[in-house]
Formats: sequence, C-alpha cells, structure tokens
Amino acid sequence: MSGTTRLDSEVECLTDPEEVRDRIRLLCEGARDAVSVFAPDGLRAIGDGALGVEEAELLARGVRVRVIYPDQVRDSSPGLDCATLLADMGVQVRIARSLPLRMLVVDRSAALLREPCAGAALLLSGTGFVSTLRSLFEAKWRRAVPFGWAGTDHQGLSTTEAMALRLLALGHTDDAIARRLGVSSRTARRIAADLMQELGARSRFQAGALAALYGLITVEDIEDENW
Repeated sequence: MSGTTRLDSEVECLTDPEEVRDRIRLLCEGARDAVSVFAPDGLRAIGDGALGVEEAELLARGVRVRVIYPDQVRDSSPGLDCATLLADMGVQVRIARSLPLRMLVVDRSAALLREPCAGAALLLSGTGFVSTLRSLFEAKWRRAVPFGWAGTDHQGLSTTEAMALRLLALGHTDDAIARRLGVSSRTARRIAADLMQELGARSRFQAGALAALYGLITVEDIEDENW
C-alpha cells in the first residue's frame, strides 16, 4: 500500500518512511542549482542514510549545498562531528539559535517538511509554497553564524582577521588596512576578500554590518579608532 496521500495538486503527505527516503533521493537527483536544509536534530542533513553520501553527489555535480544547524549542535559530539564532516566536504554550514522544523528545499521546484526525527513528511511543489520557504531559509541564513566562527574565542577568527574586520567596518582602504596590520597590500586584499566571501557579503560595508550582526565585532570596536 502506498504511503502517499495527495492533498491537492501541489501538496502530498508522505506517511511511509521508505517513501520519504525515495522522494528525497529523487529530489536530490533532480537538483540543478541549490539544496538548502534546516537540520534541527543536529545530525544528518539530507535524508536518513549514510552521512555525506547525498551531499557528496550533489557537490560533485556543482550543486550548492547549504545546511543550517541549531546552536545546540556545538554541545553534542555526534552533531558536532556531522557538522564538521559536512563543512570539510565543502557543504556551507551555519549555526542558528533555533530552527522551526526539518526542511529540505531543492532549487525553486520543491520543498519537503517534517518534524525532527519523524517519519512522515509534506512534499510541496507549488511555486508559492516553495518561494515562501526559500525566503524563510534565506532569512535564517543571513542571521546564522558561519560554522567555523560559532562559539569560540574571536568567533574562530585569527587576531589579524579580527582586526581586518574592524578596519573594514570603519571603511579603511586596502593600503590603510595593510599599514595597520603590518602586511602587504596584496595580503590585505586577500584577507578582505576571504572575509567577505565567508560572510557572503557583496561589499565592504555589508561585510562590516554582517560582522556586527554575527557578534564578530562590537559597536565599541567601530566607534573606537584607538584599539
């Protein structure tokens, strides 16, 4: 007997765990651009199979994979191991204070929702549904902290990187940053570019704003030129 109930043309209720796994596999096989995941249980990101298998296949095809874990993952050895493994593979991992549910969004075509560790799921294919859930993910992503910077001294930044972020927020040029850091202008440009990429910032101003949002720098850092 099928574990699927079609509620309307855009919503299916999947009650059979095996059916859920099959649909996730098919969704991943059809992904072309991006797969975005809320992983509130702090363990596997995509599906319930072996960790990293689906993610590795997606990355090999050039699909962007982003996963948001809850803050509690840092207090769980299994969860921390999962997040570390995925980040090392090339998955973009961030940490949020909390997540509302387990969610998988594939391109602009489909989204699968379920409670953490639950077998049943809702599969949504309507453009309106998927667009709304993509927006929810993007909002959470912007406010989440890059995995390597969460919960550590300097948020995982080196002293040089932390100083460079403050200087970027203050609007200094590459040459000025280089002089303050005691490095070459080329090195200063590389550090700034790397920080902007990690933050997902399109400009130096945005990098400074995001750094403040993530707690990487404080208002006092920006206001005080004499640190």
